[in-house]
Amino acid sequence: MNDKIYNLLEIYFAHQNNDMSKRIDHFVSISNSLFILTQCLFDNNEKVKYFQLELEGRLFRFGLANQSLINLIKGNHFTLINEKVQIGDIFSIISITRMQIESFLIMFYSNYAHSEHISDRQYNSYCKMKKSITDSYSLIITINTILTSKLILYFKDSFRSVEKNYLELNSLDRDQIEFWNKVKTK
Repeated sequence: MNDKIYNLLEIYFAHQNNDMSKRIDHFVSISNSLFILTQCLFDNNEKVKYFQLELEGRLFRFGLANQSLINLIKGNHFTLINEKVQIGDIFSIISITRMQIESFLIMFYSNYAHSEHISDRQYNSYCKMKKSITDSYSLIITINTILTSKLILYFKDSFRSVEKNYLELNSLDRDQIEFWNKVKTK
């Protein structure tokens, strides 16, 4: 079996089985690819056009927010009344995801800005059912993986040096980026 088929099957089964550990690993890999490609723009002394000046900074901040999501989804570990607990911060996770969607749209449609707040009722519905939280985390990983993949390919198509470095990424990372970029939303 060639590498691409193997990689696509791994992505498919991780998504189909809602294997959060694997899905987080895939999201980490795509986020790291964004950092590698963002850095290569300057490592290769790429000439940046005036309207592209802020793109690198925005992409870097997008990657940092992805890292925050990863840490929050894995959960905060602390001791509460002499008992070790691990709790995901659903408020922050959803807020960061909304920010990521806005950031993505701003990079493509500069006049877009919109945000909402989560009500206590929504929070209670998330937190009362563990499956609901897992489903939310799964959806958040999917949304942010798709957005990051689309940004990476947009960035790759915008700069020659980024395209060169993209081709040097390992095949699993490229296959994941290309797979998630092609996912159509309803």
